[in-house]
Amino acid sequence: MIEENKPEADPLDTLDSVAMILAYCFHVDGPDGLRAVLAEDDRPQESMLQDAEELAATGLKAASDIGFDIAKKATPLAAFILNDDNIHNVKSSLASLYRNGKLGPASIAYLEEHADDETLAYVTPRSQGHPH
Repeated sequence: MIEENKPEADPLDTLDSVAMILAYCFHVDGPDGLRAVLAEDDRPQESMLQDAEELAATGLKAASDIGFDIAKKATPLAAFILNDDNIHNVKSSLASLYRNGKLGPASIAYLEEHADDETLAYVTPRSQGHPH
């Protein structure tokens, strides 16, 4: 019987999240490799923090520490959204994220500093406990 040559499974096929891909990078390339990958990451801070939390939950403290360190310097999600030229998209996106607890402290601080009063009032109404 002739055996077919089956291609080897790609180890990345089993990784089901960004955090697990980062863990793989850390395993293969070490701390400097992970730092290099994360330095090129242009996702919002909130996404990067979520990955660092997932790394921490799996017990990869050294990798999660690197993730948290780099995530703290990343651009907050609110900054990405405020760049949209359609103010209705900006308001509805920010309001939804705010009300669902998806904006981190850096995004809220960014909004308070960069959003106009009307947008800020729409996104963080007084009934939600906004200090205005």
